[in-house]
Amino acid sequence: MHYNIPSAKSLIVPVKNFGDEVLCDVRWENENGELKVLHEKMFTSGNLIRLNPLIDEKLFEIWAHYYGEPALN
Repeated sequence: MHYNIPSAKSLIVPVKNFGDEVLCDVRWENENGELKVLHEKMFTSGNLIRLNPLIDEKLFEIWAHYYGEPALN
């Protein structure tokens, strides 16, 4: 675990690029289903993996809620 978060179940969203390092927001649900968030945590860009919405449906839902474009009515 990095920053005491469950890495396989966390959404890490790049906010600002600093070359090989990236400032990120981190979101995940704990074992009670509560949404947790950390802001401005630094990660090495080579350690980040793109989100696959077909495989990671729950993480994609979190991403869409906080970072996706608003729905048009």
